[in-house]
Amino acid sequence: MTSYHPLDWAERLLVTDEPKRAWREILAQLNRLGLEGATFVFGQPTGTKGVSLPEMKFGVFLDQEWDRRVHEDLELAMSDPVARRFLVSDSVLQVERGNELFLSMSKEEQAFYDNYDEYGIQAGTVWPVHDRKAGLIHFLVTWTKSDRLGHLSAVSRFSTDIHVAVTYFSEALRVRQLAKSEFPPVLSPRECECLLWVQAGQSTKQISDRLNIGDNTVNEYVASAIRKLNASNRTQAAARATMLRIIHP
Repeated sequence: MTSYHPLDWAERLLVTDEPKRAWREILAQLNRLGLEGATFVFGQPTGTKGVSLPEMKFGVFLDQEWDRRVHEDLELAMSDPVARRFLVSDSVLQVERGNELFLSMSKEEQAFYDNYDEYGIQAGTVWPVHDRKAGLIHFLVTWTKSDRLGHLSAVSRFSTDIHVAVTYFSEALRVRQLAKSEFPPVLSPRECECLLWVQAGQSTKQISDRLNIGDNTVNEYVASAIRKLNASNRTQAAARATMLRIIHP
């Protein structure tokens, strides 16, 4: 990702009529980085009492046989110790027998790794993105069956960049849904101004000084924009407004 930009994956998605085409381009990029296999899931419920199908999935987990097993045996999916952790964590989780994550698990959880071994998985990584307002999680999973060191090296080099890309790719999918809705969001000029400065990393105080309005007024404009965009926070609202072309950084 020498020419990486955090909006690159999202822009690929927003300019195509077929999301799977954008995913194929992203997968090819991940392969070039040394990440052998990859799957992206959009809209998996964060609740652990049951497992339901995601809104959208690109690729398969490990291989077709694993996907079939998980689909037919929900207990298998619910007993996955890695899944239970990324459902509640925003951090990138690196999965490998004997590593820090593995050693933090109970013996029963460690025994689950026999399932991964059965498919020849040497190492894997999960990049989760939580949409807490909607009670959903979007995530990228990568793994290797043949090049453990190559996978770990790629994760070490590109982990932060990929996590940002996954975040924006998730937002782009949500933006496509918003754009197709009967009533797309409409922001006032002041709401747009405030989100532009949020997108630039400015604090409430800095924005109020720039626009010569009170801090409370800034917070009211931002809160209104968050509601209209159905976002969880100001950062997500700014990202959605950018990708909906409501604001133009």
